[in-house]
Amino acid sequence: MTATAPYAPSVVRRNRPSPEVQLLARIRDRTDAVAWTEFVDVYQPVIRAFVRRHGVAAGDVADVVQDIFVRLIPALARFNFDPSRGQFRTWLWRVTSNAVTNWSRQRANRARTEAIWRERQSVKSAESAASDEGEPVQLRQQLDRVLVAVRATTLPTTWACFEGRVLRDRPAIELATELGVSLNALYVNVSRVRARVREQCIRCPLPVDRS
Repeated sequence: MTATAPYAPSVVRRNRPSPEVQLLARIRDRTDAVAWTEFVDVYQPVIRAFVRRHGVAAGDVADVVQDIFVRLIPALARFNFDPSRGQFRTWLWRVTSNAVTNWSRQRANRARTEAIWRERQSVKSAESAASDEGEPVQLRQQLDRVLVAVRATTLPTTWACFEGRVLRDRPAIELATELGVSLNALYVNVSRVRARVREQCIRCPLPVDRS
């Protein structure tokens, strides 16, 4: 009889990876939808808190968090977590900081572009003596045209992700399950269609009614 046998189970327990390490290993497989669901459940509140601490307005938090998850999809596929080099949340904080900085820069650029666009539309509206009441209708009509155009050149599943999440405000997990896609695929699809809609809205001028 050896003296080390009774201690073998405790040695195994000490060498077993933590639940966090196991989860981070599982989400490297993009087809593991269950792992991504668990990851979102655990870390979405953490990322939301990080984003708020960076001073992002409450109304913009959801968009920023979604952009961060889009960034995390390829990053985590290559990420090999080593607990001896620090905490995962420290790395996640750095990712969040970089994402918020990039988002703020893009938002500022977009705001400048939209300001120029609005100024041009104001000039056209003044020249055509358009009424103040007619402008919101025109904007709504323009958005409808943009959505139709984008939908015509978008894969059905990709559009269903955008329509369900953005236009109908359905829960992400529920929608992903219904469409048979992973959460990471849902976030990517929504982000891509949202960017195309924004770009088209900026590029397409409002028609001027000269009747």
